[in-house]
Amino acid sequence: MSETKFANPATLGLMAFGMTTVLLNLHNSGLFPLGSMILSMGLFFGGIAQVIAGIMEYRNSNMFGMTAFTAYGLFWLSLVSLIVIPELGLAQPAGKTATFLRRRRRGAPVARGECRVVGECGAANNHCSTTC
Repeated sequence: MSETKFANPATLGLMAFGMTTVLLNLHNSGLFPLGSMILSMGLFFGGIAQVIAGIMEYRNSNMFGMTAFTAYGLFWLSLVSLIVIPELGLAQPAGKTATFLRRRRRGAPVARGECRVVGECGAANNHCSTTC
């Protein structure tokens, strides 16, 4: 029994990678706004098509192609999700939720609207005064 021969999926994967990268860089250079054209290409052509190409590369026993295309495809899916999910109101933008991870240097200026604790706060001293 002969084994079924599949087409080379690298053409699809490389075309999807190239087109979406060029479109995103056209936006980054200021020639196009970040609209439905770039987001749709990133979701379907850059994301889903590259994941499909990666799965087809796995079937052809090409582990490098599988890793590269699925990784780039999942990158594009996550990039579009980072842009679209806050716009749909399902989550806050990443910049607003990750601010607690940044530690402020001692004595660094406080941003407008933020408060800084002045004095010692502890179990023995239950009062803290703040300045804004």
